[in-house]
Amino acid sequence: MLGLDTGYAMLAAPIFAFIAGMGSLGLVMLLARRRGVIETPTLLLAGLFVGALLNAAVSLALVLAWQDPRTGLRWVLGAV
Repeated sequence: MLGLDTGYAMLAAPIFAFIAGMGSLGLVMLLARRRGVIETPTLLLAGLFVGALLNAAVSLALVLAWQDPRTGLRWVLGAV
């Protein structure tokens, strides 16, 4: 992964996942803010929007990456 040694590659995935999670949290908070105030319904809708958008991006990446969609689906569901 990214030309890293195996030990570093095992650490890279959780680190990148954490960074992406914090980025999506920041995007949700940015979208939910109206006039400096974050209301609960707006926060929930912004979270649903960002979640759906990122889910579509992952699905697109799976379709483009694997010839067999079942392989990608098994990977998303946690199989190694």
